[in-house]
Amino acid sequence: MLYDADALNPGYSSASPKCGSNITPSGPTSSPLSRGPRKEQEANPVEVAHQARSIAQQKDPRKKLLSSRRNQDFNNSAQRFAAELFDLFATVNHECKICFVMGRTDIPTCSSNTTPATSPLSRGPRSERKTGHVEAAHRARSTAQQKGPGENETPKGVDDLIEAHGHQPVASDLLKFNLSPSLQESRFFAGFTLSKSSFRHKLNRLFLKKNYREWAEFHTKANFNELAKGFFYQNARYRALSTGDLLDNTITYELITDPFRVEVPTIKLNINRYLQEQYRAISAILATHQSVALEAPTGSGKTTFIIKYARRTRQPLVIAVPTINLARQIAHQHKGYALTGNFNHNKVQVSNEADLIVCTYDTIHQVPHLFLRLLVIDEAHNLVNQYGQVYRGYKPFRAETLRKCAALIPEAKKTVLLSGTMSPLLCQTLKAQLVTVSRNQNPNVRVFDIEADGTNNEALARSLITHLAEIFPRPRRGQTSLTPGEARAEGTSRTRGYAATHETSERSTKSAPQGKLHVVFWNNTDQLTAVKELVVQLGYLRKDQIATISRSHYNRGEADALDDIISRQKIKPSIKLLFCTCLISEGVNIKNRNVGRIFTVGLRDEDTFRQFIARFRKMKVVNVFSILPTERNLLPDFFPFADEELINNLELAELQARQLRRSKKRWQNEYPAEDLPFITNIEQSNNYQYRNHLLNLAYQHDKEWIPDPLHVLAAIHGRKVASANNCYFYTRLRAVGFTILRVKNKPSADPVKDAVSKAGQTQKEERKAFHKALIEDLLHHPAPVINALFLWYAEQGNRHGRANLQQLTPKLLDNVQGATGAQYLSQHRRRWDEKARTHILRYCRLFALGVTDKEHFLNLSPAEFNHQFRAAKFHFEQQLFNDPKTRKLMKSEHKEEVRIKKHIAQHLALNLQNTNSGTEENKGANAGAKMVGRALVERLKPLLLVSKKPLLPARSARPPLIAKKRRLSEPEGLIDLLGLSPARAINLVRNITHCTVEGSGRYRTITIHAAFTNDNPPPLAAAANNLLADPAKILPLLAA
Repeated sequence: MLYDADALNPGYSSASPKCGSNITPSGPTSSPLSRGPRKEQEANPVEVAHQARSIAQQKDPRKKLLSSRRNQDFNNSAQRFAAELFDLFATVNHECKICFVMGRTDIPTCSSNTTPATSPLSRGPRSERKTGHVEAAHRARSTAQQKGPGENETPKGVDDLIEAHGHQPVASDLLKFNLSPSLQESRFFAGFTLSKSSFRHKLNRLFLKKNYREWAEFHTKANFNELAKGFFYQNARYRALSTGDLLDNTITYELITDPFRVEVPTIKLNINRYLQEQYRAISAILATHQSVALEAPTGSGKTTFIIKYARRTRQPLVIAVPTINLARQIAHQHKGYALTGNFNHNKVQVSNEADLIVCTYDTIHQVPHLFLRLLVIDEAHNLVNQYGQVYRGYKPFRAETLRKCAALIPEAKKTVLLSGTMSPLLCQTLKAQLVTVSRNQNPNVRVFDIEADGTNNEALARSLITHLAEIFPRPRRGQTSLTPGEARAEGTSRTRGYAATHETSERSTKSAPQGKLHVVFWNNTDQLTAVKELVVQLGYLRKDQIATISRSHYNRGEADALDDIISRQKIKPSIKLLFCTCLISEGVNIKNRNVGRIFTVGLRDEDTFRQFIARFRKMKVVNVFSILPTERNLLPDFFPFADEELINNLELAELQARQLRRSKKRWQNEYPAEDLPFITNIEQSNNYQYRNHLLNLAYQHDKEWIPDPLHVLAAIHGRKVASANNCYFYTRLRAVGFTILRVKNKPSADPVKDAVSKAGQTQKEERKAFHKALIEDLLHHPAPVINALFLWYAEQGNRHGRANLQQLTPKLLDNVQGATGAQYLSQHRRRWDEKARTHILRYCRLFALGVTDKEHFLNLSPAEFNHQFRAAKFHFEQQLFNDPKTRKLMKSEHKEEVRIKKHIAQHLALNLQNTNSGTEENKGANAGAKMVGRALVERLKPLLLVSKKPLLPARSARPPLIAKKRRLSEPEGLIDLLGLSPARAINLVRNITHCTVEGSGRYRTITIHAAFTNDNPPPLAAAANNLLADPAKILPLLAA
């Protein structure tokens, strides 16, 4: 591939260079595939030259700002070349090794020996197989021209090198180049070898560095004035804000690009402290709008205001809150009735007489005569945040409850949504008028940005304990306990907020103030327990000076600290360190005035962060130390506009609901005429649980299929949290008035580092041994293990998990709520991690299927077992569907999804037969063609296109942040009913056909072999003895 030197100059073109095919072999043979058997081949390098400056910095032609676009273009070109060459040789069972070589810009005048360069690119495989490989030299230029007065230009490419130095020295230098995974340099060249597993990482680090900070500071030489102008990095715009102080010269950045920012019609008000100051204005808004979303700071009296308003206007009021404790608290304070717990006719009658009903999200459907009442949804952001995980997986938390809650909103006389962190997208979806109230007197929240030296939990724990060591002393020799308030004099913090910016009594941390309460928020109970043990082990605190609040501790009865917060809104003075999870992120207040440092660990969710900080009501200055993993780049999923995704997916949800309504009528026509009057009773008799996997944007409410807007909003929220980086999180906090101060990374002390490393290694070894022993226990004595899991679910309040065990292994559960597993759980609680629970659930599924040889399936990876389990379920679903008699046992939505899956499998199998007709050698297990996810979507698209109607007004035009991608081959007026992405398409086909999936992430490929049949079932289905004779037994297992 030959490029002119100015081929990618911003002033000429912004298009990415395409991976060309002008590859000229330097050897005598015309193709590497024609060189005979692999063992007889000789390695003839393929020369590919880029005539351009690939790593040089460049300015964006529109904004005149530094941009990484050219680096991205060359990086993508090199990656495409390497990927295609690796795939080419993999198809013919050949090995391939590529050597990426670049021309040096600092070419010495005399010959130099090949020396390894210290570079982050030196990471790579320690050895490479050298038999029968093809060495392809992928040459590129680096850095801009350096031209001084009277000097010649630096050679741009191989031809320039030959012209300047002669062909013999250049060719000799290239032929003698040291091929190594680490970066090597010769007289004219620098480069390294690329392997199939690591070439993307190496090229990314070469062209784009580790992240936006390293790339920008490298090209500007950390010139703050240049960085403050802003720069573009991988389609996002950043800029530098500050350079720190004398003690810390780290640069703070902000992210200007924000595809999740949505503008909706907003009424803005201002108060000094309480909403009562704007009573007339808010009352007028409530009187003129059917639905209002009121966003006001925590502690501004939102609930009190709305109760006073309802009583002044003599409107019966219903307030729905997240928790029972909060409902009882509000009802007690304002003389209302708390409607909580299971349905009781007497309670409903009593509540009907009350002018104020305080219920939970779970009991709002019990409220009588809702159409006569003003409905208030308190903490309305929970309608989205507590829905559950629906982005990259499906783990519903309160989805069913929140759906019911949202469905009842139109039935109320009026609706008011209250929150301190209101989502504009939620207001747009529920058609609520947004009212934002700003407050003049707010606590001064200072957030110290602490970046751990890694991305795993061990790195986060190491950073946390390092900063805790600054606060708490280690006991001196001879001491056996700690005196409150003692601290090391040498433990001085160098954070900017204390050292230079704020001249307050808290400026220095040379000593911890006496009686201070320090708080750690980490939404990971296992890690909190481990850190607590290390703090005690290192001698910083005694065990009785530390309290932990989490769901599992609360359910085990270890809830003294939470009881204090609920009853007294304070923590006992004897507690010096409080560990907590999201259990207290809202609904409770902590009015301690002696709160010192507040640590949040691994928390990138802006709403949860703000809600948690708002729990501390009596503090004028709040110091929050935010510990996050090492900074990363924005993921590609970050960039789609949130409002466009909302409109598109709401439209898709309506189409899916329409499809389910139509299919319900179609399947009812299968019943004979004499059964039609009883069709409702017949469908209700199919009482197994089924969750839609394909048509999952609709749900059934009052026996009617309707769109699920909360699912759409939860997916957008999950995408934001999963794809954003630290810089975006802190930019959003800065936008709401928090002060963000980046702290220079502080290395952990040796005792801390050793203790965390030793604890992590010990825990790893213990859990590895436990997992091995667990499989043996499951194979020989499963009952105590399964009862232990049942008891653990009870501690977590996980009703869904307990129901699963009761459905899968009723014969192995005891009659005393899992008590026989208490000893097993107590003995192994420290090692009771997610992997152990996954092994137990896997055994339960195998037990329910009647598999005899369980050991083989227990040793599969989680992803492989889940794939085989889903494939087995579909195989038996398909058998039920094919028989008209047993098909009547299935729910209408279940039948529709099986029909769609079956249609897809048959279509792919038919294409396979047409491809392999007449070629006997290609038939069988290896008959399929390898496809990437995008090609698979293209193949499935014609099967899934349905007509669409305009459901929502088009969004106003605006310049895009990046070029918007069109839907794949989507004709005008038609839409893909399932909204398949390449990853979802591969997962779907993998579960309904015999196939092979290779690679990972967006680079996965799939090879389809055959459809499932009775003669060729999936492996797990062939071993499922309980279902082979009666496939209908699969129905109760679908939700497990």
